[in-house]
Amino acid sequence: MVGFAGFKDTDQKNEIYISLLAIDPDYWKLGLGKELVFSIFNIKQETERLVVVTRRINEVARQFYAHLGFTVSEYMHPGYNPHKYIGYEWSKDVK
Repeated sequence: MVGFAGFKDTDQKNEIYISLLAIDPDYWKLGLGKELVFSIFNIKQETERLVVVTRRINEVARQFYAHLGFTVSEYMHPGYNPHKYIGYEWSKDVK
């Protein structure tokens, strides 16, 4: 296995939370992360918005999501400390 992703529905219609995403560093920069993130559309075509939360100190993740067109968001997973974590979102209508 070189990578995996996990997704969860949120309380918002057609919104999906990316709960897990990991790629073996030996396979970074090959497009696998992007393929996994957007693979949700193969399963749930009606998805309009993706949200994710990452640690503020995780520059690799922050740059990755920004590269995919995610923008900083007010979204915060319940129970997460917003001083340690930051939310990102991607919307079909923004692309």
